[in-house]
Amino acid sequence: MQHTDMSAAGISTAPVVWDQWLCEIEHFWQNEAKEEVALSLARAFNSVAPRDLHAFVLHLLDKSQDLRRMKPSSLGLIILQEFSWWVQEKRQRLPKDLSGIITDGMKLQALRLATSAHFNLFDMICILYHLQCEGNEYLATHLRILLARKQFKEAGVAAYKLKLQHCFKIEEICLPLIFQDKVNLVEKYMQDSKKTQVELLQRLDSFCAKNFDLQQVIANLDVPGVRKEKLRPKNLSKLIVRLAKLFKLDLAICPNTSFHRDLAAVRFLLYKKYIEQTLDAENWDELICNTIRDNTALQEEFINLLMEYNDPPAAAKWAVHYGIDQSKLAADVAGAIEMHNACPPPSDEPDNWDVDALTPQVPFYQLNLPLGSIVMVDNFHLLEVCERHITQEDKLIGIDMEWTPCFTATQTTRVAIVQLATFSRIYLLDMPALMASEADMVVIFFHSFLSSSRALKLGYGISGDFQMLTKSYPSLKGAVSAVQRLVDLCSLTEQILKAEPDFLKRPEASETDPSSSSVKGLSELTLMCFGRALDKKEQLSDWEKRPLRSSQLQYAALDALCLLEIYSFLKDKVRDAWLDINMEPAYQSGMAKQPKSKSKEPKKPRSKVISQGFKSSIQGPNQPLRPGEFSVVCDTMLQGLGRQLRACGVDTKILDNADEHDEAAKIAVREGRIILTAGTPYQTLKSQVGEGRCLSVDTKCNARQQAIQVLEYYNVRVSQEDVFSRCQACNNDAYVQISNEDMRRLWLKKKELLGVEGTATEIPVSSEGIAAEIPPSKEDTKAKAPSSIAHSGSAKYLTSPLHEYDSDSDDDDGGLLLDSEDFEHGPEDYYDIARPTFEAKSYVNEKVVSSMLSDGASSVPQVANPSYLPTESTLSKTTHLTDFQFDPFLESTGEGFVAVPATSLILRRSNPHYKPPVDCDLQETINFDTVTVGNNVPLQVEHIRGEILQKVQNFFCCSRCGKTFWEGTHFDRVVSQFSDILDLSSEPNV
Repeated sequence: MQHTDMSAAGISTAPVVWDQWLCEIEHFWQNEAKEEVALSLARAFNSVAPRDLHAFVLHLLDKSQDLRRMKPSSLGLIILQEFSWWVQEKRQRLPKDLSGIITDGMKLQALRLATSAHFNLFDMICILYHLQCEGNEYLATHLRILLARKQFKEAGVAAYKLKLQHCFKIEEICLPLIFQDKVNLVEKYMQDSKKTQVELLQRLDSFCAKNFDLQQVIANLDVPGVRKEKLRPKNLSKLIVRLAKLFKLDLAICPNTSFHRDLAAVRFLLYKKYIEQTLDAENWDELICNTIRDNTALQEEFINLLMEYNDPPAAAKWAVHYGIDQSKLAADVAGAIEMHNACPPPSDEPDNWDVDALTPQVPFYQLNLPLGSIVMVDNFHLLEVCERHITQEDKLIGIDMEWTPCFTATQTTRVAIVQLATFSRIYLLDMPALMASEADMVVIFFHSFLSSSRALKLGYGISGDFQMLTKSYPSLKGAVSAVQRLVDLCSLTEQILKAEPDFLKRPEASETDPSSSSVKGLSELTLMCFGRALDKKEQLSDWEKRPLRSSQLQYAALDALCLLEIYSFLKDKVRDAWLDINMEPAYQSGMAKQPKSKSKEPKKPRSKVISQGFKSSIQGPNQPLRPGEFSVVCDTMLQGLGRQLRACGVDTKILDNADEHDEAAKIAVREGRIILTAGTPYQTLKSQVGEGRCLSVDTKCNARQQAIQVLEYYNVRVSQEDVFSRCQACNNDAYVQISNEDMRRLWLKKKELLGVEGTATEIPVSSEGIAAEIPPSKEDTKAKAPSSIAHSGSAKYLTSPLHEYDSDSDDDDGGLLLDSEDFEHGPEDYYDIARPTFEAKSYVNEKVVSSMLSDGASSVPQVANPSYLPTESTLSKTTHLTDFQFDPFLESTGEGFVAVPATSLILRRSNPHYKPPVDCDLQETINFDTVTVGNNVPLQVEHIRGEILQKVQNFFCCSRCGKTFWEGTHFDRVVSQFSDILDLSSEPNV
């Protein structure tokens, strides 16, 4: 084949030749002959003039059929790979300076192709066409076209790879990508631009300001696919902190984020004080002062939070402490301050504004040594005394460490105390003081002590302590890595319980002994060994404050001493039980991550998660509730549960994805509802509403199982009349019943008001084919078999919701009611009695069905004998179909009907119809001229299909939102799903 570049007339024939090469290459590609594709490309590259090669490759890419299909494997990828190899092998054939060959127009064309193809082509195109060279700012014009098309991801990737970030403002690429939750791309986009990093973090921080209207920013940028749930101040604050750490930026440039983090810390401390009651007043005051400091805005918010906990005296105390202007305080707080000023306490008594209710003293595990046996080591002399004592032969040494908790992003912490305990004395090493004056000697001391094999060292979860120690004082890494004869009691206990599960048992929880419940870690092990838990009230303390309080000294000493006592107890009990347990197992440091085992043991089901840490103060087991008496609010992650409860008639409010978790608490307090939530938000929400008002739901269960757990937990008795007694859209419990005749009038008027054309074609057609312009009588509206049925050999029941409002949707739920994944069966398992069509080879004998539903007959459906199935000629004569012939409990599978459980049939017989609560007074408020009801609520009847009007006798419209419902299969579906818990006591006997 001869290829020519120019014709005799001087007109270029190259494009024609290039197309011939393209046809040959695509022929091989379509036949999956990859070797022939490579050979053909090599011949093509050799035949084209070197100056035209880059243009030729662009031509092949542009004209290839699968380039824009976004497939990772495409002909375009093969072309570029072969061209890249050809350029490397035969670089000598190309001009040394390609700037005259690869023009700006060619680069722009290459970028256009790169952004319209799969991303695996982008890097090769950038290299082959020198798109990343200096002076490429003109390429930003194409990226702006992508932005105009709302292709923010494509534009962001291209700008990052071409290093064109300086050509765009953060509003053009960064913010839209943040709104679409494409944070990883944003991190790459601005990793080399410190200016962009600072600007973006400050802009995101401004979104966290109080009363900032973020919705307006979203509307102005017009970004599709915004993840609003990711843009809550709490989530934005977390993102800002992560980005600040990633780019090593000072969080001081983000004041709003710092405020939210500090506020979260204050909320946590309030929870520990008022809900858990695990901090004493003095300790709590110290932590509050260290957290709030001189932040005026946080001080005022702290006073408001105290009022939310209904503690005006405490709010008054702190308002005086911070000198807050009384004009900014609530009336209750100002009144408490005036009362205190009018009646000051006697001068010889401490001024205590924070007097809590008297609580019984709990018998925790106690320190059996006097305070004189606790030695605070803060100089070299005492360190030497400590070393001589703890390095004696066969000594048992308990090791523990304490540090001040870090509640905010701006706080830093370090190990403040290292406890070393023997049976007679406990040494508390003041690490800040020792490292400041005797750092070298401290390193020698730790290396000598930890590496010694003379003393057996004991810890509990000691790896975490060592990690914090080396993070605080890096010079101690060598000493920690050389540790010998160290036993972690946590691992040892697990080993013993694995060999003998009943070796240790927790005593049963007692209402008068909270120490026996909700404990974990070392405190739980102490409880199992000695029947008493550790008092952890001092765990969250300011451990760097000197001198330490006596309660802190006792806590620190006991934490280390109890390790010795527990080890001795376990050792004696193991010996007495003749267990083959190594009481000095080799210590494995947790500082290096261990490889995960490929064979994972199946997780044990959490059988009592739903009631864990929760006691209902609303109803006891002997006080059953009706669904209408039970009000809940479901958090954002439990929307499926909310729909299930609402379907059972429970008064349920459901948060949207964009709502804050705190909104659930506000609704619960304002409307007296129970909060249903899960995971981390449970602790926060529980602190805002108190015990008995918040429930943590097991998220491993599906929505139906969750609903059953909640209903059983609160002893809610659901009957059939409760099912769908509430509007599934708005939670309203009042309906307006509309007859078929009135609905036709409303339907026609609504079409007229909406200006819908072709209305006549949508009006129900009678069996004679005449348009039903005048509403027929009730007798004429009975369900009739369409004339097409007699000629259909494969028609069957069409799925349509029982409780429906949007007839235009083919989905069983119409996107409103209950998601298909909320049920055990998919929507294809249910059929609408109001929409009968036929399956010619799947028929049930009418006599069998009738006898199945007759009084005195067996309630278990039987599959009909095929010999009784009617023929197609028999079907053609059928014009009026009965409910018996189309019972929704007989499910069509294509080969025959499958009988459903007898329980469903019993429920259906006892209450066969959907009967929502109807407000008769609203019946008179229907306006046929405006198609409204009540207080001008528009009735949403326009989506009802014509054939529905032909068959359904009664419609029910929600008086609040105007949604329209009618009887179908959802009622039977929900009744069947909840058959195990339905209360049939009020139903007629079967």
